[in-house]
Amino acid sequence: MLLINFLSSYLFIIPIIYSYYRNDVSVFFGSYAVLLTSILYHGTLNPIARTLDMTVSGICMSYFMFTRAAFTIWYGIASICVLSVVGIWNIKSHKKDEEASKWHSLLHAISCLGICCITN
Repeated sequence: MLLINFLSSYLFIIPIIYSYYRNDVSVFFGSYAVLLTSILYHGTLNPIARTLDMTVSGICMSYFMFTRAAFTIWYGIASICVLSVVGIWNIKSHKKDEEASKWHSLLHAISCLGICCITN
């Protein structure tokens, strides 16, 4: 288990709290689902948990980027976060385990920023 990825999974608590106070139920539950699957995968490194984590994350990212599309600065920042996540995913796939884990933790942080930006 790469501890840094497991610990950075807890960053998803930030958008959970933020969406709770903003009364955004769908982002609250989406963030909660991503938190649980991320902890499950990074805590076990089980291949089924990885598939579940990637599926839940991908569905949430796609759903919110389509349903929250708007011509605002916040949506623009969220879009940059999505592009960054895709770019980081490509970069980390060419790195060794230790270096890739640092990139993956950055992916968690950028994802949390993007989630907060699309919260109503």
